[in-house]
Amino acid sequence: MRLDFFKRASFIFRKPPCIRKMGWLVLLVLFMYGCEENEFPVSPLPEVFEMIPPSDVGLLTAIAGDAEVLLKWGLPPEKNISAIYVKNVNTDTEKKLQGDAVEVGFTGLTNFVSQDFVVRTENDKGLLSLGAKITSVPFSSDEVKPAPVTGLMGFKLTAASALATWNNPSDVDLARIVITMGNETLAVPRESSYAIIGGDASKGLRVQAVDFSGNFSDVAETAVDRDMVKITGSDDGVEETLYMELDPSVVIIDGYRVTCADGTVASVSASRGVCKIPLSALEATAIWKQPIKIGLISNGQLVTEYDYYAYNNIAGTLRAPFYDRSEGSVNIEGDMRNVGSLGDGSVLYYDVVVRESGTYSVVAYQARPDGSSAYEIYMDDVLLGRGTAGSSGNWGPPYNPFPGPTDLAFEAGSHVLKIRFGGSGNYQKFVFSKN
Repeated sequence: MRLDFFKRASFIFRKPPCIRKMGWLVLLVLFMYGCEENEFPVSPLPEVFEMIPPSDVGLLTAIAGDAEVLLKWGLPPEKNISAIYVKNVNTDTEKKLQGDAVEVGFTGLTNFVSQDFVVRTENDKGLLSLGAKITSVPFSSDEVKPAPVTGLMGFKLTAASALATWNNPSDVDLARIVITMGNETLAVPRESSYAIIGGDASKGLRVQAVDFSGNFSDVAETAVDRDMVKITGSDDGVEETLYMELDPSVVIIDGYRVTCADGTVASVSASRGVCKIPLSALEATAIWKQPIKIGLISNGQLVTEYDYYAYNNIAGTLRAPFYDRSEGSVNIEGDMRNVGSLGDGSVLYYDVVVRESGTYSVVAYQARPDGSSAYEIYMDDVLLGRGTAGSSGNWGPPYNPFPGPTDLAFEAGSHVLKIRFGGSGNYQKFVFSKN
């Protein structure tokens, strides 16, 4: 067959073009006829769709009653559904239904205990669907309202959002908790003890417990006036240490993201709550008074963010040029690196935060070519100590350290620290350390 085919082909090559075209068609037919000599049987491939499981039921709903639950659903689009299987996962009870069934009931259940159900369809090929799931709680109806929530607290996230935390009542028929803030309302499952809600935070929070019979508890109310975290800090001249103390009632926070104005970013776990930042990331004049952003993280998402200012904290470095108010002759010099031209009796005021109560020592950093200058330290207008800063040999850097009083008694909290100068000198900073 193969030799005969090539003989005919060589003969066609010697003919005119029009004859050659027709000859090739004849040869193609002969070639295909010849291939029949090598035919072998081939089994037909199965239909692709035979291996695809059927769709699940749609619009699955559960209607709870006294010790019972009725499930209803819509049938899938396939016409070859042969059976429907419904299983109560909690009791390991399964019911097999006809393929056109649209409901089934389970009885003898324990009231106020969640029941988990799975509904699967089966087609005429024996394939099962993935399964539609639903949870329901059987209950006995009454007209007794549940007890109110207790320990309600409102944490402000933004002007238009808040975190509410509370303790649930012990009622066994508790179904859900309803939270309202301004014109916004949110319902959460009975297991929840917190919720983030949007709305007008200035309107405060209203929270009610609701049972399965639809009875509402008395209203619990609170203002949205709490911070989720208390932030304090101090520095030792080398690095700033931040302390984030999370309110113990806040359980959703698992970490912090600390961002400096220069872009330096640090991540801290909520359980540790301590972050150290090199002062070099904070000392540039342009960013020293910019806030450090401290973001609270939950499951990798930013919940809210606080501003923290890493200056004028005790223990720590009080930068002389960054006073809040002044009296008398004062001049900021050296690209905001120091204060100078201080007249006798000039006063600088600083709004400070003392992290811990106790006695503190202070070291003044000053530059002057000769002589010395005196200063007095007051806390909330109470004189606590006097010091003297001597000569460094010039009016500019380096600023020499001059130890001052070592028995300054400070109370924790926010205060006004006042420094009164008894003569001129270029002061860079005052460094306070706890004894």
